Amino acid sequence: MPRRGNTPVHDPPTRKGRRTRQRLLDAAEQVFGDVGYERAAIADITRQAGVALGTFYVYFPSKLAIFRELVNELGHGLRRRLAEAVTGLEGRLEIERAGCTAFLEFVGAHRSLYRIVRQAEFVDERLFRDYYERLAASYVRGLEQAIDTGEIQALDPETIAYTLMGIFDFLGMRWVLWADRMPPRRVVDDVFALIRHGLAPTGARELDRKQTAEKTSKKKTAKKKTAKKKTAKKTSKRKTAKKTSTKKTSTKKTSTKKTSTKKTSTKKAAKQQATRKNARTTAKRANTRGRSRASAEN
Repeated sequence: MPRRGNTPVHDPPTRKGRRTRQRLLDAAEQVFGDVGYERAAIADITRQAGVALGTFYVYFPSKLAIFRELVNELGHGLRRRLAEAVTGLEGRLEIERAGCTAFLEFVGAHRSLYRIVRQAEFVDERLFRDYYERLAASYVRGLEQAIDTGEIQALDPETIAYTLMGIFDFLGMRWVLWADRMPPRRVVDDVFALIRHGLAPTGARELDRKQTAEKTSKKKTAKKKTAKKKTAKKTSKRKTAKKTSTKKTSTKKTSTKKTSTKKTSTKKAAKQQATRKNARTTAKRANTRGRSRASAEN
């Protein structure tokens, strides 16, 4: 039977009682995260916690009561974790980065957080709004201090708070919840480059823009120099290749000329030899005819 009273027992008098209450809350986080508020039963929670059904009512009057308590506990635990993470830090960007890391780690440890908080919008809308309003309230105070010291732009701190909460909320959903890992360093760097440019005071933004422009200009100059060197190298290679080709052609022509000269010389020698041979043959024939005549006359 439900116990008397409509509010949960927040601080049981004994250590055993505090442990049992926490076991019920941990079990409720698991059950609500797995099956949702509507499908969850108190018996599921006590079974998960390993306690008797009647024990539940010692600490909570109803399923709605433990759901509300769970959302409040998760919100309180998250705010406490964020406060611990940024204690002693001064620079706003450093605080934001530490807070972002702490949030992502908290999500990793409480993977049902997203589903439970989103269910709260339909189970108890006031509870849902309180969760975010309390988170934003502590955020706003820190942003106001940064605005007062001129560290960030004088924008509406509540607007900044909800904007940054939205960024971190979806970052956690994309990486911790869906990918089951912390975001890669490059992702976090990009997020904080966006935040830095968005929050920086006007003078700082102009300086950062100037520095970025200078870096971009240097990169372009270096790129042009590299391209120029590559072009010069290619031109040099082409010239070398051309010279080599010309040299080869010249050598070939010289070789061809020598071959042609050799052939001409060979032909000339052959011709001269043929002429001498013909002369010898003619002389021989004349000599033979002369002897024949002399014989006839005798």
